Amino acid sequence: MMNAMVDMIVPVYNGEKFLQECLESLEQQSYQNIHPIIIDDHSSDSSLKVIQKYQQNSKFEVTVLENDTNQGVSYSRNRALEQLKGKFVTFLDADDVLLNNHVEKLVNLIENNPSRIAVTGGGSHLKLNPKNFQRKRLYSFNDSLCELLGSRGVEGYLWNKLFYVEDIKKYQLNFIKDIFMGEDLLFVFKLAVKAHAQIIYDPKITYYYRPNLDSAMRKNRSAEGVLKKGNNWLKTYQVLESIIDDNLNQHNNRKVFRLLDIQYYGSINDFMYDLFAVDDIKDAIRFKMEFMHWIKHDFWPTLFSKYFSTRRKIGIFKKTLQNRRDVKTNS
Repeated sequence: MMNAMVDMIVPVYNGEKFLQECLESLEQQSYQNIHPIIIDDHSSDSSLKVIQKYQQNSKFEVTVLENDTNQGVSYSRNRALEQLKGKFVTFLDADDVLLNNHVEKLVNLIENNPSRIAVTGGGSHLKLNPKNFQRKRLYSFNDSLCELLGSRGVEGYLWNKLFYVEDIKKYQLNFIKDIFMGEDLLFVFKLAVKAHAQIIYDPKITYYYRPNLDSAMRKNRSAEGVLKKGNNWLKTYQVLESIIDDNLNQHNNRKVFRLLDIQYYGSINDFMYDLFAVDDIKDAIRFKMEFMHWIKHDFWPTLFSKYFSTRRKIGIFKKTLQNRRDVKTNS
């Protein structure tokens, strides 16, 4: 019996530096029935030439889409969703690399478990990553949603997951164009809620993500940039809140509601820390009431929550203490 087709969506914008290596890792997959869908978002470098050369030489039937103007990653992904042909779909970022068993591992996980979403480990360190020594696990529906909202492996990223195409079509899922912070979390979380999905997770690393120090998000540390990023995150949480309000209930899904509340006020804590760091005191103090709520109701529960990694908890602790000092100084 022929293996089910897997659509692989690869959005590209000015990715020439690592794109060749990325596409080579796709070509070297042990799983043989892959349909790459590559979208060039009007790159100004040689990305399109790299893509076209790959299309000509690939063993796969490659679909290439070109945006006439730069539209952003959500627009590009939405165009790709219109080209789905397979049973499953996954995503690949243009500066990342797949281990050769990545797709095969995902397909085996989803086909051999009662789950609608399969997840493997991703990391910036491959050989000495502790995830390689952890066991796979099947999460309940509520725990699946909490793991997506949390920060200890599953999370809301697209690139370490495999989805059923029929779920995406059935629930008419797409990406919100004006959200650029957490747009992948919104897509994955809504799919999980609508499909009442259990997640199967094997933490062993099959996806290498490259910390891109040149990215716009890392460079944009102006007050204007921090405001734009932080306000967009708050908009993301508003959409998440509407998803759970419309589809879940406080009794059966109580811990999902509670974790989302914690994450919202945690994002306020992060936002304030970034605003103080760029000396935007006025906008930081604007969130004083929310910060006091965080201190009173959410700070300690977060530090004892099983859904956050130790690294994330340390960051939360440091930022909260610094914000407390800055609020006291500037009040």
